[in-house]
This record gives sequence, C-alpha cells and structure tokens, in this order.
Amino acid sequence: MAVAAGLALTTGMLQQPALGADPSDGTVRIKVIRDSNTDGRHDGAAEPPAAGITVELTDVDGNQVTAVTGPDGYAVFPPNTTLTGGKYYVRMKMPNGSFLQPTFGAAGGLASNATVIDVIDGDAELTMGVRNPADWCEDNPRLSTVCQVAATKSGGVRTTVTFDFNERGDSNSGNTTTLATRNDTGNTYGVAYHKAQRRIFTGAHAKRHTVYGPSGQGAIYVTPRAGGATTLFTTVPNAGTTAHQDSVRFDGPFVGTVGKE
Repeated sequence: MAVAAGLALTTGMLQQPALGADPSDGTVRIKVIRDSNTDGRHDGAAEPPAAGITVELTDVDGNQVTAVTGPDGYAVFPPNTTLTGGKYYVRMKMPNGSFLQPTFGAAGGLASNATVIDVIDGDAELTMGVRNPADWCEDNPRLSTVCQVAATKSGGVRTTVTFDFNERGDSNSGNTTTLATRNDTGNTYGVAYHKAQRRIFTGAHAKRHTVYGPSGQGAIYVTPRAGGATTLFTTVPNAGTTAHQDSVRFDGPFVGTVGKE
C-alpha cells in the first residue's frame, strides 16, 4: 500500500496544468502580401496585400483557430480561450486548386510558412507572402517566336523557333532550334505558351504574299516545347475566305484583307 501511494504521489507531482490564454496575452496580427518577384521580402507598394488567404494558428496541444485576410491583407487574432501557451505556429492554408502558393522566407524579410509567433508579453505581428509560380522564370529562360515566311520560300523553312534569352547575333548561327516549319503552320503571328503543359500555341496570320498552313484561315496550332509533331488545336470560325494570288508577287486580291481577316 505504501509503495502504491508513493507512486500515485510522484505521478501527481509530474503532471502540470495546461497553460490557458491569459488576459495579458497580446493580439496576433498576420499580414499577407503578394511576393511578386519571389525574393522573400516585401518590396513596398509594388507588392500589394493578398486578401482571402486563410491563416491558421496552432498551439502546442494541437488546438487551432483560423482567420481570413481582409482587403488590407491582415488576419487578426484577439486573445482567446481556445489556444493555450502564448506561442503559436502560424501557417497559411491555400485552397485546393489555388494558383497561389506560400513564398519563401528570407532573413530580415518575410516569415516562412509554419513559423512561430509569441504573444505572451504583448501584441505581435508577422508579414508573410504568397506567390504565383507563373509570375517568374529562370535567369536565362528559353524564348519562342515565329518567323514570317514569303510564299516563294520552300515548305521546310522554319516558322516557330526557340532560343535562349541571352543569345545574341545572327539567328542562323545555330543558336535557335526549329520547332515547326511552313508545312506545319504556314504563316503565323500570335504566340501563347502553356507553362504547365509545356506547349506553344501559334495562330494563323493574314499577310500579303504568304501562305496559310494545312488548316487554313483561323487555325491555331500547338507544338510541344521539347519538339515533336505540330498539330491543329482548334479553328476560329468565320476567320475569312480571301485566297492568296501568290503566282503574282504583288498578291493584289489580298491587299485589302490585311488587318481584317
């Protein structure tokens, strides 16, 4: 009996009551901004507040409370009885499918996601950031453009090419890669890129003394960035019907069509 009582007494002495929210605990203020250049710092007015971001506080016992940033980018947590201890993990929660992601923290700059804030001795504030991965690229990105080809040129002449951003000099010196030719797309002008799928889109272009591609007016072609077959993506309806007269270099019938089809 004496042993049992001793064990019970020792156990009781080791158990500490949980720390509750104290009226002197401060208010947590979390500001979230758009880190447009992904440098982990807030660059003033160039990087505006991010509204609608859910911020979560978690205490050491796993209790959680959330708030959503307003138009000023702030999520505010007054002292409450749900959390205990006065030191909380702060984490932003991105909704499924959101194009925004937590940005990187930096020394002397933005706080990283899942950081700790201390309000035992008063109010505390952190600034965190979100970024859109599509807003940035590497230092020397691969670029793409189209080449305008006269009707008198051969069908194998390049129409869609890629090259490094820092390339300079003659484009025929081997610093470009041909992705599509006149046989694939004909004359094109508009270019768009799907970053996630790594596909390049080019649109048929009405220009005097050129030729349309295999799918004619209104065609939008798609070409894999890494190379491969160019295919028809879709056709814009009612894009025009005027035919070229390429046997005559002047291409007279098409003069009045430019800018209208």
